[in-house]
Amino acid sequence: MASSLVDKLIDRRVRRVGRYRKEVIEYLVRWTGYGPEYDQWVRENDIEDSLTKAYKQSIGVPVIDEEEAEKD
Repeated sequence: MASSLVDKLIDRRVRRVGRYRKEVIEYLVRWTGYGPEYDQWVRENDIEDSLTKAYKQSIGVPVIDEEEAEKD
C-alpha cells in the first residue's frame, strides 16, 4: 500500500478469522483527501512498516526494530 495515500492510522484491532480463528491485526486508515466516512480497516500486512511503527510510538507502545533484535 502506498503510504502517500494514507493520511494517518487512527485505531488498531485484533480479529479472529477463518475456520481456525487465526488472529489478524487491522488498522483503521484515514485516507489523504477523504473524510472520516471513508475510513477503512486494513490488515497490518498491507500497510508499510514505517506507518505502523509511527502509530505504535504515538500511543506509547515500545517498538523494537528487527535489525536491533538481530544484534542481540
